[in-house]
Amino acid sequence: MNSHVTRQWFGDWANEYDATLGKVKRHHLMLDLAVRLSGVKAGNRVLDIGCGTGLLSLKFLKRADCRITAVDSSADMLRLFKGKIDALDLRSRVRCLRQDAAHLYFDRMYDNGKKHILNEGEYCVSFQQWKALCLEVGFRRVTVHPVPAFRWFKVRVAVK
Repeated sequence: MNSHVTRQWFGDWANEYDATLGKVKRHHLMLDLAVRLSGVKAGNRVLDIGCGTGLLSLKFLKRADCRITAVDSSADMLRLFKGKIDALDLRSRVRCLRQDAAHLYFDRMYDNGKKHILNEGEYCVSFQQWKALCLEVGFRRVTVHPVPAFRWFKVRVAVK
């Protein structure tokens, strides 16, 4: 699926996203497990690519006093997420960027933190591309953690 079609598809779905996928218990169990497996701690900077309406990012924020850079190519999804951020008074902990995952500039997102977690959504860059970008901007260890019972979902962690 090309990026224009993907943006349009998610834009059309944005207003129904939380009412559909956001209400699926199994989906929330998977997100909770991903957050736990990530090992996120206070002070970590988390990169959520394909953040949508922020379901995963909000779980990271609930678990730890971390900072989120949330990236999505859909303006509609980000608009809904920003509404949640404002309602929960989380603006100081979340930065939203409208950007295609294939054109991310990791040095902009990973300025001073030591550990960064990336959600691998279905429409994101490949692990090899992500690893190469992370190594290029100074990360020395890049790992991937499969999420049990959700074979298509992986949590990637880069450590400086």
